[in-house]
Amino acid sequence: MLFSPRNRAPLWFGRALPCVLNGPFISAFTLSSDCLLLGLWIPVGALPGPAAVLHPAAAGCSAFGVALGESKPYCR
Repeated sequence: MLFSPRNRAPLWFGRALPCVLNGPFISAFTLSSDCLLLGLWIPVGALPGPAAVLHPAAAGCSAFGVALGESKPYCR
């Protein structure tokens, strides 16, 4: 994607944005199922902290995946 002659915005919205939007839902589901399985109790007042971190983390992971996936053919 970085070396593509096309406009990067539609490529990013098509490839990375769904992962950025889906990442916090997967993280919340995993955290809630782990709490049920392991018997953890998280106070409601502590939830805004992880919720504020999930979107930037998902955006960073998707950006890293796009950069890594696109640079792989050039690493010979």
